[in-house]
Order: sequence, then C-alpha cells, then structure tokens
Amino acid sequence: MKILPSKKIRGKINVPADKSISHRSLILNGFAKGSSVIRNLLDSDDVRTSFSILSGMGVHFDGDFNTLRIKPVVRPGSGQYDSGNSGTSIRLISGLVSGYKGEYEFSGDPSLSSRPMKRISEPLTQMGGSFSWFDKEGFLPFGIRGSNVLNGIEFYNKKKSAQVKSAILLAGINASGETTVIEEVQSRDHTERMFKYMGADIKTEQNRITVKRSKLMGMDMLVPGDFSSASFFLALGACHQNAELRISNVSLNPSRTAFFKLLKLMGAEVEIIDETDDIEPYGVISIRTSTLKAVEVPEELIPNMIDEIPLVALLGCFAEGRTLVKHAAELRVKESDRIAILCKNMKKIGVEITERDDGFELTGPQRIKGGIAESHQDHRMAMLFAICGLLSEDGVEVINPECCSISFPTFFELIREITE
Repeated sequence: MKILPSKKIRGKINVPADKSISHRSLILNGFAKGSSVIRNLLDSDDVRTSFSILSGMGVHFDGDFNTLRIKPVVRPGSGQYDSGNSGTSIRLISGLVSGYKGEYEFSGDPSLSSRPMKRISEPLTQMGGSFSWFDKEGFLPFGIRGSNVLNGIEFYNKKKSAQVKSAILLAGINASGETTVIEEVQSRDHTERMFKYMGADIKTEQNRITVKRSKLMGMDMLVPGDFSSASFFLALGACHQNAELRISNVSLNPSRTAFFKLLKLMGAEVEIIDETDDIEPYGVISIRTSTLKAVEVPEELIPNMIDEIPLVALLGCFAEGRTLVKHAAELRVKESDRIAILCKNMKKIGVEITERDDGFELTGPQRIKGGIAESHQDHRMAMLFAICGLLSEDGVEVINPECCSISFPTFFELIREITE
C-alpha cells in the first residue's frame, strides 16, 4: 500500500479503545467474583487472542465488544492455548494461571515465539509455579503447571515492564504472604488501578506495589481510547505544515502520557482541552502544525512511552537540531527489533539516522523523500511509515500494512478521513 503526501490534515477523530486496558478488563474480570460489563473494548487481533484463551478456559461472554457481559470462571480449565502475536495475553495469563492447579500449554506465532519469556518465568517459578520449555528454553512454546500454594516474593522490575509487573501481581493475589514489585520508574499502572477498584488488598507507596491474597469483584467499565494509537496522529499534526486535529475520548492515564510531555518539551502546540475523571481518566487532545526543537529524550520518560519511541525519529526529522534516544534497548525485543527496523527503513526513505545499541540519533530538519518501507509484520512500524508517507515528498509504500489490525484496525480509514 502506497501512502501519498497530503496537502492538509484536518479533522475530529476517535481512536480505537486502549489495548492494554482492554486486555486487563477481560483477564481480571474473567476470574473475578460476580459478573461484569465492559463497554468499548478494542476489537483487534491481540485482544481477540485474550478473549479466545479465556473462552477456552471456561469464561463465558455475552454480547459484542461494544457491550460485553462477562460471567467469570471459578478455576481456569487446563488445555492448549494459542497466544498469537500478543505478548500481553501470554504474560498476564501466565501470571494468573500460575496460581491455579492445572496444566496449561501455550504457543504463539513466530514473532511472539522470538520474544523473551524468562522475565516472567523466573519470578513466577520463585513463587511456586513450574515452567517447562518445549523447544528453546526461555521462549514459546511452553507449559505451566500451576499451583494453589504460591508464595509471595519481592521483585525488582529491572526491565521496567508493565507486563512483567502485572504477571507477578496477578500471581500475587493467589499467593500467601505479601507480593511486592519495586520499580525505579513507574510503568503503566492499569493493573493497579483495576485492582483497587475491584477490591484487591493492594498498597502503593513511592516505588513499591504490594498485594496480598485477594478476591477481585467484577466491575462495570468503559475502556477509553488508546493513547499509543492517538500518538501517531499527534506526531502527524505536529510535523505537517498544514495541520489541525482534535482527538476525543483518549486515555489520559499519567503513566501513559509521557509522549505528550515530550511533545510539549519539543515545543509542539498540543493541549488537553477536556478531561473526565474515571477508573481510567480520558479526554480530548488538540494538536496543530508546530515549530519543533530537538531534544535528548529524558531517561525517565522512556518506560512510559516505549511504544511511541519510534515516532521520536519522525519528530526529529522536523525538529531543529540533534534528537537523541538512549536507554531504549527494550525496543529490540518487541514485536520486532524496532531499533534496527526503524533505522534501516528510515534510511530507505531518505532519512539520515544513526543506530545505537539502545536507541538512535538524527539531526534535523531533513526531508523524507519517500520509497519502500518494510513493516516486518509489526503493527507500529507499519503505522509509523504510513505517517511518514503523508509527510514525504514522493510517498511511502508500506509492505504488509494489514498487520495494523493487531492494534488499530481502522487506522487507514482514519487517514482517509483527515487527509486532502
């Protein structure tokens, strides 16, 4: 699919529901006490993976992803489960089933099977779960022998990963004693927010999150729009020479909006113009053509904008000076090696960029000429290079753009709505 440059960007849009919150609302309510109603779930491949695994384990769902009623299961059924491309599904559900007696086997697609799993298996094994590796140690496919006698642990979240933290906390509500996760920098806190709302015995103080054995109560919840999805359009609005956008119902959870802070730091004309307080706060964000200045991305922002980091390269093309990203090595073990793929394809479309072990750097302003970019079946890479096409001189052909359905099935429809 070739994305051609656009003369003007205008519109009021809604982005799809938040992927992280959608996963968690299904998983937590699938094993709560009492039924639940979740509205505005993200209908994407990844979230469908969680839905399918939970259905196979015995959770009953009624309705559709606009309004879904959930009747929880008392104990997850043993079996074989396909995790597709979803790292959130496999890591969170692994934490959950570790606390239930049973045999659970998990597989995934080639991309997910190349992603490291020892980051969850090691702490969950310390708690009393048991992992067996069917192919290569530390990677899918694997089996879990759950235990109903887990023990709490204290764990330092060195990877700054919300998925790892959530896996341990989910095991912790079925463990004896206290389970504590220590974070130097706070990662996404969706799990903690839901735990509190659902009645878990959880305490958060400074950099420590502690849970005790708890029974979650089902809840009614509206899932707001995904800030990571909105970020593609925020970057587009800031960089385009003739742009004005308004994005409604976007998640404004402070642990998700580091990219908003970075845009402000770079001088973008971006504002929150309305905010609603809820389990997960949400609101309206406006963005318009901006004069950007380059920065070295502050290390403390990296963990809470890890999915948005590739967009910093795009901002750097339109910013005055040297843009530098460090401390982002986690990008190499996402759906693809996003550092390598970002730099390789940016060069292919005419951008001068230098790859680093833990990030990248470039000097702007510089033009995006255009050409061919390979997504490597990574949804965020496909969307990034589509946005590059709108800002290029000759257009960008994106190879395998259909992978956007993993998180943003309506991405290209929205592009058509706002371009001219």
